Amino acid sequence: MGAGISGLSAAYYLQTLGAGSVSVTVYEGSSRAGGAIITDVSQGIPLEGGPDSLLVRKPAGVGLVRELGLGESLVPTHPDARGADIFHDGVLHPIPPGLMAGVPDDPKPLLESGLLGPQGKRDLMRDRRRPRPRRTGGDVSLGELLAYHLGPELVDRIAAPLLSGIYAGDIWQLSTRATYPQLLEWEQRYRSLMAGRAAMPPPPPGPRAPIFMTPRAGLQSLVQALLQKLSASVRLNAPVEAVVPDGDRFRVRTPSGVDLVDAVVLAVPAMEAARLSEEVEPAAAALLGTIPYAPLAVVGLVFDPDTIAAPPGRTGALVPKGEGLALTAVTYVAQKWPYGDVGVIPVRVFYGRSGDDRAVGMNDIDLAELAVSELAQLAPVSGQPRYVRVFRHRPGMPQYTLGHDDRVQAIEKCLAGWPRLRVCGSAFHGVGIPDCVQDARRQAEGLLAHFLSESPSPSSPR
Repeated sequence: MGAGISGLSAAYYLQTLGAGSVSVTVYEGSSRAGGAIITDVSQGIPLEGGPDSLLVRKPAGVGLVRELGLGESLVPTHPDARGADIFHDGVLHPIPPGLMAGVPDDPKPLLESGLLGPQGKRDLMRDRRRPRPRRTGGDVSLGELLAYHLGPELVDRIAAPLLSGIYAGDIWQLSTRATYPQLLEWEQRYRSLMAGRAAMPPPPPGPRAPIFMTPRAGLQSLVQALLQKLSASVRLNAPVEAVVPDGDRFRVRTPSGVDLVDAVVLAVPAMEAARLSEEVEPAAAALLGTIPYAPLAVVGLVFDPDTIAAPPGRTGALVPKGEGLALTAVTYVAQKWPYGDVGVIPVRVFYGRSGDDRAVGMNDIDLAELAVSELAQLAPVSGQPRYVRVFRHRPGMPQYTLGHDDRVQAIEKCLAGWPRLRVCGSAFHGVGIPDCVQDARRQAEGLLAHFLSESPSPSSPR
C-alpha cells in the first residue's frame, strides 16, 4: 500500500529478489506515483517539489539508481557552489565549514562569524570544560544536548535551521538517539562534543567525493524507472479501505472489490498505517498513531534573469525562527546543480515550521505572493516570476520526537506475531530517500525469507 519511494522500492525488491516467483500489486490512493517526489520540468529545468538529492554516504539511494540503469545520469552538486548562508539580523552569513549537526570540528570559523554574539562565543568555548552530564533517561532532545555543550545561541541560530532542512521539526523535541546518536557517543567518550567531532577521521587525500547527487532529469526519473519495472503492478486511484486478516492471509478491500493476498507491506504515512493495521494488530495501530507529522509546502518560482540577482555561487539560505520571515529556507536551483545555462533562474522557497503551519495553510495565490515578497529580503528581486507552482505535502514530514526509537521497536515487537504484515517508510528508520529504499529492501528480504522458511522441503509430507 503506497506508491511513494518506499512502496515502489519494496515492490521492486520483492519482484527482483523473488526471481519471478512473487506477484506484487501496489495500491495507490491518489492519481500519481512518487509520493513526496515530484519533478516539474515544464520550464526546461528540473524543479523539485520535494526532496532534490541523494546522500551518497548512504549507498542505498544511488545504488538503486544505478541498478535501474540511470547511473550515468547522476550529477553531483555544482562545482562552483560555495555553500549556503544563514539569515540573521537582516544579513546573510556564510554557514561556517566543518559543522555536523551544528557541532564544529574547529571553533575558529564560528568565533569569526557574525552568527554568534559575545555570550554565544563564550558558551561555545566552554564545551571542552563542561562536566559530563548525568542523564536520567536514555534519550535527550537535540536542542537540550547541543545547548548544554555549545550554548542556546548556536542551537537557535545555526543548528536548528540546519536540521530543519532535514527533519522540519522542533530541535527541542527531536530525539538525539533517533537522529544523531553519535553525539551521545561523543559525550560519553570525550565529554566534549567538539572533541568528538575533531576526532572523526579526515577525508582521504585527493579530490573529495560528492556528498549529494541527483539524476540530471530530476528525481522523478527514479520513480519512472521503478514504474517501468512494475508497469503491470501499480494501481492508481485505488485507495485501500481496509486490511482484514483471513487465516494467515489478508483481504484487501478497495472501492473496486476485495483481493485476497498472502502478505501486506504498509508503505504509507504512520497514521494511515495505523488505520490499515487496526483490524490486524490494534496495539501496533495505537503506537503508529502517536507518530506526529509537520506539514510542508514548497513554492517553486522561475524568474527571468533580469528580475532576480541570486548571490553568486551560493546554493541557498536558511532562516532561523524569530528572524521575521515565515519561510524556512531557499534554494537557488541552477547554482546548486550543474544544469548549464538554462536561460531562467529557478528558486525553491520552503514553508513549514513545527508548531506553526499558518503559512502552509494559505491558499496557493497568497502563499506564492508571500514567497516572492520574503525572497526579496534575501536577494534583489525586481519583477514577478514568469512561473509559479506550489507543492504541498500533507501530512508532511514525520517527527522523530523524544522516545522515537522506543516507539519503533514497540511497533516492530507488536508486529512480530504477524510476519506477513510489514511497515516501512520515512516514519521509522530515517527520513531520506536512501533510508526509505534501505528499509523497503529490508522488509522485502524479510518477507521473502519468511516464505522461504515456510516452504516444505522435498521430503516433507506437505
